Amino acid sequence: MNKKKRTILIIAIAAVIIITAGLFGYAKYAEDTKVEFFSIATQGDDYYLEIISASCSRPGGRNPEKHSEFTKKVSEIQSDYLGKYTSGEYVKPTNIHASIEVKDGQTIFTYYGTATLASGETTQYNRQFTVDYVFTRDIPEVFKVPQK
Repeated sequence: MNKKKRTILIIAIAAVIIITAGLFGYAKYAEDTKVEFFSIATQGDDYYLEIISASCSRPGGRNPEKHSEFTKKVSEIQSDYLGKYTSGEYVKPTNIHASIEVKDGQTIFTYYGTATLASGETTQYNRQFTVDYVFTRDIPEVFKVPQK
């Protein structure tokens, strides 16, 4: 085999390897889920509550059970807060933010800030849950973990 044919063969093999690696990487980290940001704010700054909501960009996504797990966990946190607010345990002012962090192959969702008890005392609010997969790598700026 002459030098020119050998060079073309080597380039072709390298191209196939690079393309294959790229496809495997894309398949592993392809986004099924888009994270959408919603916040509820009423009467100025007296009541601020960020809510994380997610919708699958492909019907069913790669794994509907995992999306259901996320939906259940986020609903539990929201129901817990709203139940306490509705019952009068929490009153205005409320200032609760949300963050999303990807770490060690897991996605960590955190709700943090302050809530006011019926007694008027301000208390730190910090609820968190983790899913054991990378939910999204495209975290909206508003949900990125604040730098300390």
